[in-house]
Amino acid sequence: MTRNVIAAVDPYDKDSWPMVSMALAPYAHSGSTIHLIHVVPESSSLGQFSQFVPAGFAESHRHEAKDLLEEMARQIGPDVTLKMHQQSGHVHVEVLDLAQEIKADLIVVGAYSEALKDYLLGPKAARIARHAECSVLIARP
Repeated sequence: MTRNVIAAVDPYDKDSWPMVSMALAPYAHSGSTIHLIHVVPESSSLGQFSQFVPAGFAESHRHEAKDLLEEMARQIGPDVTLKMHQQSGHVHVEVLDLAQEIKADLIVVGAYSEALKDYLLGPKAARIARHAECSVLIARP
């Protein structure tokens, strides 16, 4: 039985949530605990682009993302055991750390489009899939 499912989400990417939520559907009523995780990038994790991050970005981003995560949680359903996590740092590192901490059985990530941001920030889903010690479901459109 799949007990702990991590859904790595970016609440600002409206295209990824439909993919991830559809992939979560089989686990929503199975007695599993779904862990929604969103990682707020630290300016140091952005490398040379950190100079363009305005002061107070992380804190305002965290507050906005919390509201969006709560809306996502409502869409999963009322009878689901759900936990929300907001971390700071590199996405793949934080997701994999959470997976080890909770002994995750499955990590669900969306397959994002190959936009310029993906080339600059790195292939997060690929890194998670490559280094995870549990199964990884990469949800596609």
